[in-house]
Amino acid sequence: MNARRPALATATLALGGAVAAGLFWALLNVPESNLLALTLSAALLLAIVATLGGIIAASSAIADGAGVAGVARRSIAAMPAFALGVIVFAALWWLTGAIDAWWRAHRGEIDAVSIRYLNLARTQSLHQAVFLIIWIVRWVIGLSVVAALATTAAARGAHAAGAGLRNAVRPAPIAAGLAAALLLTGLWRLVYWRPARLAPWLEPTFVAAKLAVLYLAAVSIVALALAVHRRAARASTDS
Repeated sequence: MNARRPALATATLALGGAVAAGLFWALLNVPESNLLALTLSAALLLAIVATLGGIIAASSAIADGAGVAGVARRSIAAMPAFALGVIVFAALWWLTGAIDAWWRAHRGEIDAVSIRYLNLARTQSLHQAVFLIIWIVRWVIGLSVVAALATTAAARGAHAAGAGLRNAVRPAPIAAGLAAALLLTGLWRLVYWRPARLAPWLEPTFVAAKLAVLYLAAVSIVALALAVHRRAARASTDS
């Protein structure tokens, strides 16, 4: 039974992710031309958020060995924490976006100040360091907050938001988030890849197989990262 839990948790992530992707595709195809369309878009957006929060909490509960009732109870309890995580992620996204825009707009001035006062003739490394920090805050810390809040709430209940925020910045979850972000970025670069020579009649089959493999690989990476968050949540529960 124990050996089946990680596989079942990963399958739950895969199924829920496919549902969320379908809802996102429907959202993209809604013309925002009137009040009804805007209402439908808002409903789809909420459904996407609820689906993602539900599958993260459900997979965490399944991996912990919860039964059907326990999975449902934990998933519902984790939704407020997941929503808080989404809000924090959105705030970090806005903040890093504003910093990125400001930095790019004043890049010439920053170069001049660096040359004049810091005696730094080559500023490319400085700009790359700033953009790397922005990327880490947005994709590693931001998503770590979402995952930690959801998994900690699934393990300890909706009242454990403080513990979830502390778990989000622990070394192991941050390292897992960084590794997952790097691996997922590498997978994304393969989405549009195709062999130089491919018969036209083989292209649909190749694309479908490639996307399926990439999706399963991405789900496996996310499942491993969430496993690290679950261990952090259990450790905080034991302490």
